Amino acid sequence: MKDSSLSDLVKACAVDPLLFCRTFFKGTFRQPSPPFHAEVFKILEDPQHRRVALEMFRGAAKTTILRAYVAKRLVYGVSRTVLFVGLSQEHAKASLNWLRTQVEFNRFWTTVFGVEKGRRWTEDVMEIHLRPFGHRATVMALGITGQIRGINIGDYRPDLIVVDDPMNEETAATPEQRRKIEDLVFGALDKSLAPETECPDAKIVILATSLHEDDLINNCHRDPAWASRKFGIFDESGESRWPERFPTETLKAEKEAHMRRGQHYLRLWLREMECTAVGEEGSRFRLEWLRYWEALPEDLITVMGIDPVPPVTDAQMEKGLGDRDYEVLAVVGFSKAGYFLLDYSMSRGHTPEWTVTEFFRLLDKWRPLKVRVEGVAYQRTLRWILENAMRNRGRYVQIDSPSDRRSKVHRVDQALSGIASQGRLFVHHAHREFIEQFGVFPQGKHDDVIDAVARAVEAAQELALPEVASLYEVAPVEEFAGWAP
Repeated sequence: MKDSSLSDLVKACAVDPLLFCRTFFKGTFRQPSPPFHAEVFKILEDPQHRRVALEMFRGAAKTTILRAYVAKRLVYGVSRTVLFVGLSQEHAKASLNWLRTQVEFNRFWTTVFGVEKGRRWTEDVMEIHLRPFGHRATVMALGITGQIRGINIGDYRPDLIVVDDPMNEETAATPEQRRKIEDLVFGALDKSLAPETECPDAKIVILATSLHEDDLINNCHRDPAWASRKFGIFDESGESRWPERFPTETLKAEKEAHMRRGQHYLRLWLREMECTAVGEEGSRFRLEWLRYWEALPEDLITVMGIDPVPPVTDAQMEKGLGDRDYEVLAVVGFSKAGYFLLDYSMSRGHTPEWTVTEFFRLLDKWRPLKVRVEGVAYQRTLRWILENAMRNRGRYVQIDSPSDRRSKVHRVDQALSGIASQGRLFVHHAHREFIEQFGVFPQGKHDDVIDAVARAVEAAQELALPEVASLYEVAPVEEFAGWAP
């Protein structure tokens, strides 16, 4: 390669980190990089971010990205004292060993950037000489509970600290253990970083998995001093973030398999693949309570529940919260056998046209006797919209919109806990969203489906009362032996 072409390549790689990775570490970056990898590098290389916290799904190549990021900072002269910090020193040594292997065997990389082995070359410390800059850089591997205070090598304090998975289930188990790790990271390590006045590009990066809602990474997510991002396996549209490596349908099948194995395995999936920590002690329901239907009873009486989404405010749009919730219409049937979740339809955000269309589709398909919508705030407007639509089409069903001031957790718990714990709540295996929300409620990212189902169940329970049943020609509750609401 001509010197001019080589110089252009080095300049291009300086501004394109993925080009740098694919050019110089082809054996490591074998597959096309997904778009979110570019997002990760953008966060890492933003000079405004001195503290970065990243949470990514298992298999996202987060450690690989950080190793290449370290290599890039070294050869472009940005860093000269780097710390790899892990749960133990052995964990940190794996990253140091990857970098040492590149220096020893990646001739193209070392030749282009003038990298040479230095004098210190051990399992936990390596020194490299960077000829273009005329200085030596040092990289160390440390355990989080090791000697991490007051590190100063050749009068240079660390200008890059990479903390990779510093906690496990054991160290995240109790408040005392979690505080110990946080004190080490926010205290000893963070205070070891070179001051901004001396090194404007100094940076500390944390890579971690959520193990508890009050652990290190979740506290970083809540702290505005940290540039913090989560990258779960599914994007905002429910598709795989890395389809070349993890096809969406394969992921959905694996998630369903975890749910079928039980609540513990659903939590594992959410933690490892969707970056969601769900504590076992905080869930209201047990997945083992659910029963599954393949064929439906012939005597089902159906009702509908709606969990609407109010129109987005300007303030929500400015904060990027315009599409955070789903609008859900759910249909539940009941008979002497129990309560059956029959169908639901969901759409992110507020679209009255979609709501009206789905409302009539479900009316035609299931012919519910009654519809339940909460009677406060925007919900009253939704009732007005639906009643106008029914008037225009000449099609009518009673819409019930009581004013209920109970909290959502209390209301859903009261509607579902009794029937579910008694084995009288039936769902279909295709109802993945409901099953997930049921298994983690109220700790999940979304609760729109379970809320709509709870509203429908409440309406069904009211219809089953003797004084109400006669008005609708519904069999009185006394005939439904053993399942009075």
